[in-house]
Amino acid sequence: MRVLILGGSGFIGRHLVQGLLAGGHAVTVLSRGRQAEALPAGTEHLLGDRDAGAAGLAALAGRAWDACVDISGYTPRQLRASTQALGGCVGRYVYVSAVMAYALPIAPAGRPVTEAQPLRPAAADDVTEVDGETYGPLKVACEDDVLDRYG
Repeated sequence: MRVLILGGSGFIGRHLVQGLLAGGHAVTVLSRGRQAEALPAGTEHLLGDRDAGAAGLAALAGRAWDACVDISGYTPRQLRASTQALGGCVGRYVYVSAVMAYALPIAPAGRPVTEAQPLRPAAADDVTEVDGETYGPLKVACEDDVLDRYG
């Protein structure tokens, strides 16, 4: 498969890239270039920044992938920029959310978390600051945007 990873040069992205390459997939990473040296050989690297909207995603134009794995979307504005730019260019859009999206106790008694558990209320579109209070609701809003666009 041809897989695009949004934000694949840091955190869990580097490990995802390694796993996909080991599985024989063609991997493209779109990142701001801050940790590009961490990408394994054989990874195509595109520079972009969805905080800049459509202009920041120009490197994606005219390209297509079987799947996109989004591990760096934190706000609805970021998600909309990438889902719009990738419109008909990806077969599947996989958004990596967080356990903080669920309305549950953080203590071990609230575990294991399943998708049957209720979500927190989604953050409003104008929320852009990511902190301990907004992180979960922002992830819910991003999930909603991906579902609206890709089902």
